[in-house]
Amino acid sequence: MSLSSVPNTLDDATHEVLDKRVNERIGPCINEQPGRADYMFLLQAVVEFSNGTLNPEYCDFHVALALIKSQPALTTMLHAAWNSGTYRDIRNLEILQIPRLRTMEDTLHRAFIAPYHGNAVDAFHEYLEINNKSSLTGLMMALPSTMANIAPSFRALELASHV
Repeated sequence: MSLSSVPNTLDDATHEVLDKRVNERIGPCINEQPGRADYMFLLQAVVEFSNGTLNPEYCDFHVALALIKSQPALTTMLHAAWNSGTYRDIRNLEILQIPRLRTMEDTLHRAFIAPYHGNAVDAFHEYLEINNKSSLTGLMMALPSTMANIAPSFRALELASHV
């Protein structure tokens, strides 16, 4: 996991409003000498007040704490953000962003190269065989009468196009 940044998606005024909300929420809760729990609460507040741009899983106590434990540089950034009262740099961290959905092409590629597990393919094949036979039988039986019904229309169109 990286602490690299992504391009800013919020304007300055939005950041100011969100920063104010974070500070109002966390202000009375943070100790003078913040510890890991303080940074976890701060991270949760920044994620909560992100206008939906950050992954909401970091609002969970255990997930936020695990991230802070695994990323010591994040604690340093949270400390600096708390001291300045602005959280733009935290909101722009790549690690906190909502995961992007895979493209359809990527998903299809993975589906074709991944090993198959289960018996659904056999059940699907059986279904196709059963329905294919009944559909073909029905189609073959209906084809002559259908052709007989539409043939006069085709003949009329053919004659009309020669006029």
